[in-house]
Amino acid sequence: QIGKLYDQIIKDNKDYDLEKYRDHLNLFFTRLLFLYYADDSEIFKKNQFLNTVAEFSEKDGSDLKVFFSNLFFILNTEDRSDTKSYLKEFPYVNGNLFDVKITLPNFSKTTRQMIVDGASLDWQMINPDIFGSMLQAIINQDDRSNLGIHYTSVSNILKLIKPLFLDDLYEDFLNSKNEEKKLEKILREIYNLKIFDPACGSGNFLIISYKELAKLEVLIFKELQKINKLKWSIAVSGIKLNNFYGIEISNHACEITKLSMWLSEHQMNRYFEEVFGRTKPSLPLQNLENIINENATFRE
Repeated sequence: QIGKLYDQIIKDNKDYDLEKYRDHLNLFFTRLLFLYYADDSEIFKKNQFLNTVAEFSEKDGSDLKVFFSNLFFILNTEDRSDTKSYLKEFPYVNGNLFDVKITLPNFSKTTRQMIVDGASLDWQMINPDIFGSMLQAIINQDDRSNLGIHYTSVSNILKLIKPLFLDDLYEDFLNSKNEEKKLEKILREIYNLKIFDPACGSGNFLIISYKELAKLEVLIFKELQKINKLKWSIAVSGIKLNNFYGIEISNHACEITKLSMWLSEHQMNRYFEEVFGRTKPSLPLQNLENIINENATFRE
């Protein structure tokens, strides 16, 4: 569906200089995916984006370009004093996701309806690691072969990270039950661990590594609460996204990696809330300056 929307936008914009503005269009789709997910996962009010775009944009799509420009500006600023009333309720997002001003294509009745239809789907349970296949749906076949893009499955990633670091951490955890100091030591190891993928694609290696470490962190906090419930009554994740590093030559893949990391963090925050009754806020987003759009073979 995302690929079809991309193709239709290109079809409707014969004068849109794709060579010049490809990165702009890629960033638009990254932002759109965030809006879809935020609508259904308690980042925004339920269906806030869907209801706003459906009610406050013309059905022929003629003003949708202005609508998105205004919305992107609002999501990147804390000052809501001088803005349209229907945009004031959107939260401040940050994370550099909306700070770059982009040249948008024109929208038609067809593409507006496709955007509304996409927003009508339930995005809250989507796994961010599937964004890799979405990326492949958007990028054309020539670009895919030239850039060497390949979607790596979760099972294959686990085959790598388990012997690399995860198995050892779990072994230490199993040998440290009922021993508070040892469990605290494992937490420190997790918090100091740095993960680097020099050709990160759409971020699957980083995403799965983060989520598996967060799952282990939950198990450790559960054990610590059994030992001393008063001391460990507040369980909030201490894993920082800035401990995950990536270099990627594709601009769009790089942006998808950042988006996927943010959404993964939000999902794990919700998991913490489900297990422990509280969590840290998901907004504003953390700037991910350690995910770099460059050629790793030229990086010093």
